[in-house]
Amino acid sequence: MPKRITRKELPKPLKAITVYPQWAWAIMHAGKDVENRSWNTHQRGIVAIHASIPKPRKKYEEDRREINRKSPRKKLPSYEDLPNNAIVGLVEITGCKNSAKSKWFYRGNKAFILARPTPLKTPITHTGWLNFWKVPSVKFKKIAAQLK
Repeated sequence: MPKRITRKELPKPLKAITVYPQWAWAIMHAGKDVENRSWNTHQRGIVAIHASIPKPRKKYEEDRREINRKSPRKKLPSYEDLPNNAIVGLVEITGCKNSAKSKWFYRGNKAFILARPTPLKTPITHTGWLNFWKVPSVKFKKIAAQLK
């Protein structure tokens, strides 16, 4: 099991990236080690993962089948039980590549390489933004309080 992110490692300011709830869950719990984006990033280090508002149920079902195919031993929570509009954990971005040897990589995208997923015990409600965004200090303190 990879080493979890600790309170002492949290950067100030802490950046976050917003992803759809089912993909945020897959990053935290199903071994999704790549975030696919159409754009490049120079962002490295620890970032928060924010689960956006949910997609329509039909898209959730399509994504659920994809997640189950790639990680059959993990069970995605139901549409209603999946945390959304909240910071759900932390990861370390170790690079950005034009391709990746990951079952989670989709050709034609940039691959943000993810490591050390650290889910929060309690998601922290917050509205997300496009691209990387700064986590407000009040939310930073709530994240830090959940880490060792």
